[in-house]
Amino acid sequence: MTYKQDKKKLKKFFQNEKVNPEVVFDKLLDGIDIRSSYIIYRRWGFYNKPGTPGYQVIYERTWKSSEKQVREDGGFEYTPSWTSELFEKGIRRLSHPTRMKEINYMEKELRKFVKKENISDKSVYLYIHKYFLFYDELFRRVRRKSLRDYYLFR
Repeated sequence: MTYKQDKKKLKKFFQNEKVNPEVVFDKLLDGIDIRSSYIIYRRWGFYNKPGTPGYQVIYERTWKSSEKQVREDGGFEYTPSWTSELFEKGIRRLSHPTRMKEINYMEKELRKFVKKENISDKSVYLYIHKYFLFYDELFRRVRRKSLRDYYLFR
């Protein structure tokens, strides 16, 4: 199959809210404390790119630039050490077993779908990289492995 055909199937699959990384992680981040989720979003520079809904431009920021951005947005006085503590605290909370159930379900359903529909690993990798990059990086921090890496190296 071509990437275009696989992309259509993946797009239809990810419309389900239980397996859409954007919906799952947003719901999980809403469930943890506001400051931690805010720092997690700011740490990775989570912004929507104009004209392409759902696509995130992501890049690692230094703690210093994250702290500056947080001060500009919220007016809070976060020190770099406190910012990193809030970030790690948020990641730990996302790693809690009750929250991991939703993440594991999402991963399991994606693997079953890919196997059932015979979608190429490269197509899954490219689709996740294009549309769910922020959430895959968050997935990597929480689970210590990435969905993209799974489809790239198996």
